[in-house]
Amino acid sequence: MKRMRSTAWLSFEGFGVSSPFDPTFHYVTSPVFSPMILSALRLLFAVYALITAITVLAFESLVLHDANSYLTYFTDLSYIGLVAYFWAASVQTIAFVLHGRKSYPLQTWPRSLQLLHALLYSTVVVFPIIVTAVFWSLLSSPATFETAYYSWSNISQHAMNTGFALFEILFHAQRT
Repeated sequence: MKRMRSTAWLSFEGFGVSSPFDPTFHYVTSPVFSPMILSALRLLFAVYALITAITVLAFESLVLHDANSYLTYFTDLSYIGLVAYFWAASVQTIAFVLHGRKSYPLQTWPRSLQLLHALLYSTVVVFPIIVTAVFWSLLSSPATFETAYYSWSNISQHAMNTGFALFEILFHAQRT
């Protein structure tokens, strides 16, 4: 019995993946917005973040000739996670609305995918805050706003990312 307790944290339930998965629809509802508005906002954030990620990668590849370093920065990796989360969350929330607010696909998917979604959510509400704090306190310089592109890129990846995270923390019903 003692052994079961010591490994209970390694279970799906230990990571917040209950059975049945999300019976009260915390991942697709908000205490402030209707599911339709929540899905629209998540989709808007997903599109903006994807366009930002593609533009930054294209600029680094074509102008700076430095595409090889794109996946070496924690900023870029956490931003890719943000893109993935908002696409996944918007699709699940749209499906919830289309199913008459009775279910959404992730509830019937394998528990491993439910776990991955829960872990992705965890990274999306933590990593952007770390990226923002480190960048603005330690890494930014006068070159941060040297051109319009650098200004937009740095604000998008090092400030708006925290805004997106705060949106998920404050305006979605996920229990913490």
